[in-house]
Amino acid sequence: MAVTDINLRHPNVDRKAVLASLELDPDHEVAVAWQDDDFETFQSLTAKQRRFVLEYLLDFNQTRAVKAAGYKVDKDVHAARMGYAMLRHPKIGPLVQKASQQTADELGITRGWLLDKVRNLAADAEKNGDRVGASRAYALLAKLRGDMIERKEVDMKVVQLQVNGVDLGDLR
Repeated sequence: MAVTDINLRHPNVDRKAVLASLELDPDHEVAVAWQDDDFETFQSLTAKQRRFVLEYLLDFNQTRAVKAAGYKVDKDVHAARMGYAMLRHPKIGPLVQKASQQTADELGITRGWLLDKVRNLAADAEKNGDRVGASRAYALLAKLRGDMIERKEVDMKVVQLQVNGVDLGDLR
């Protein structure tokens, strides 16, 4: 299967022309390779959505990526919410996931490698008396191991409940 490579560091690529066609700043460093079907998906996005994807892949900061993509937001919290929604978009989410995985594979970043690094950070922080740093490292380690569950508040109101035709009333 053919791969479309947007490697703007390559000397034979007219970097400014490619970035201009994607409506990106010519000073950006972007290198992404997608399979043909993923590139078609990327091309099917709006210009702002394409820019969001590329901006997000630079540093994985969704708030900054929303702003850099040109979306008009008044506050950082609005940009963060929009970025959160963008990453759950049925086309954007999988593209970002695949590009992130490709980068991790190229760099040799595995789950085991990451767990070792975080474990070493925790041990170093503890040895240096940095309780906050050690606590954060241990929390990250627990998340990576799957020992911590992210909790989300759900607000739900049951107006009417019936079982076998019997009204059980309001369950607030």
